[in-house]
Amino acid sequence: MSLITINIKAYNDAKLDQILSLLATIGETMATQADIDALTAQVQKVQTEVMGAVQVLKDEIAALQNQNPALDLTALSSAVQALDDLNPDAVV
Repeated sequence: MSLITINIKAYNDAKLDQILSLLATIGETMATQADIDALTAQVQKVQTEVMGAVQVLKDEIAALQNQNPALDLTALSSAVQALDDLNPDAVV
């Protein structure tokens, strides 16, 4: 019996596939601390890569807006911000 259920639509990424495979394995077998640590490391790596990509997207949107102010980039900016909001900023 699986303890964790994840529904992801229209996302095809090799790292995500690795994470989902680990989750399936952990759900089917007794999890060891090494299993949990490996999964944690992979999730943290994906988080770091996604957040890096978010910043690249924000920079590209800003550059595109500067090059062509007539473009309406509101929806694209909002979509990227929603992705950025998945990782809350540190409270200082």
